[in-house]
Amino acid sequence: MAEIGLLPFARVALQVATRVLPPYRTRFSKHQFAQPQLLAVLCLMRYEDWTFREAEVRLREHRELREALQLPSVPDYTTLYRFLKRLDDDTIDRGLTETVRQLRRGRRSARVTAGVDGTGLSQNAVSTFFIRRMEQHSRGMTRHRYWLKWLIVADLKQQILLAQRARQGPWCDTRALPGLVDAAGRRAPIGLVLADAEFDSEANHQHIRRRWGAHSIIPANPRRGVPQGAIRYQMHRAFPRKHYGQRAKIETIFSVVKRKLSSRAPGRTLASQIRQALLLGLTYNLYRLRHPTSHRGCQQSHWTSIDFSTEQEWLKAIDIVEDRIRGRFVAPIHKLIPEEFSGFAIIALDCLLIESLNGFKEGRASKGNCEEYVVFLASSPHFKHEFSADVASEFCRSVRNGLIHDSETRHQWFIEKTKPSDRILGHDHLGNYVLNRNHFHVALEAELNDWLARLRGGHHDARQKMRVRMDQILMRHTNTGR
Repeated sequence: MAEIGLLPFARVALQVATRVLPPYRTRFSKHQFAQPQLLAVLCLMRYEDWTFREAEVRLREHRELREALQLPSVPDYTTLYRFLKRLDDDTIDRGLTETVRQLRRGRRSARVTAGVDGTGLSQNAVSTFFIRRMEQHSRGMTRHRYWLKWLIVADLKQQILLAQRARQGPWCDTRALPGLVDAAGRRAPIGLVLADAEFDSEANHQHIRRRWGAHSIIPANPRRGVPQGAIRYQMHRAFPRKHYGQRAKIETIFSVVKRKLSSRAPGRTLASQIRQALLLGLTYNLYRLRHPTSHRGCQQSHWTSIDFSTEQEWLKAIDIVEDRIRGRFVAPIHKLIPEEFSGFAIIALDCLLIESLNGFKEGRASKGNCEEYVVFLASSPHFKHEFSADVASEFCRSVRNGLIHDSETRHQWFIEKTKPSDRILGHDHLGNYVLNRNHFHVALEAELNDWLARLRGGHHDARQKMRVRMDQILMRHTNTGR
């Protein structure tokens, strides 16, 4: 992938994975590798078409790649394989939803022209030349009777995936269209659906038009004779070829995926092959997402134009607040993480992020005192197992106050990049506190994601406090002329 290097893609994949997966599966996990890190590695494997063993070798050779993924060590190839076996389709689906949300930011109300189609993926790494030679020597017969069929729904204008499904082929996929369109409709409003004759049926036309209020253009299958349904008969008599021409863009998407990413869905079992195909779709959207750190910031005109009368307006407001937080704190931290001696800067920004997030949660400006840190750290599900009330108060006095006022930590607190390797906070052989700055930021970003999920889930009190706090910020900026 010459146009997008490994490091930018790894940062994109980790940022999206962090938003859809908790750091660890259970509180009894070994805490050696976080789940978002392993999911990002699987996406990187699909991006470069690596095997599990190749991924282990590449990560061992590429120090900057490990730093971009915040890996304290190299995961064994069996660790990646076991994580793939545990990974469920719902997690990949949530990842696809998150990529669509970020890719469609600013245009969520615009109706899309959706294309539906399918293609075959190889289930192994055998070359096509070898398969053709086998067919020649066996008089046209081949050992491969089945293949994996990958169905997608794509926004033809942006050329991104809105929904996907994989199953064993050959198979008639006419009945699969309603479910695919429903999944795509939950991610983006649909105005027009284009599909080829494989999906031709009166029921499919009716579902698209009644369920989603969209138009549908599907050519009548000539092998079925003169169509009986009203819509299919209309397609047979006066087919709108000019509008249907856009469907060819979905073939462009398949071409990009197979040329730039992979044409395979490897695996010994059908379940593994399906999971690899779905990961390929997620990886394509990550490839389209490219650089998630280009935040637009918050402009007063954007916020004041929102009337908060509809759910769409609330989602727009949440996007503005998220852009503000990520652009001022999270994006700079992601740039600092690979640097060797950036622990002070990362933790200082994390402390500012805690105070900003706490202000939005409470609906008022943060006071920056230790009581707020005690409430935040000791009550958060991502911190409370390591930060008691006393430890949280000591963190505020020794780390937060020390960094901001003295540019150093106090009272024998140390900030490390890789220690402790399996937790956020530990002790060295002398009993001093050792804070892993990477693990601390991962947990804090997970807390941010949980709060954003509550906002988007419709939590009334959280939304009102967020609105009050944002109004306060813009009012202060207006009064001071900034």
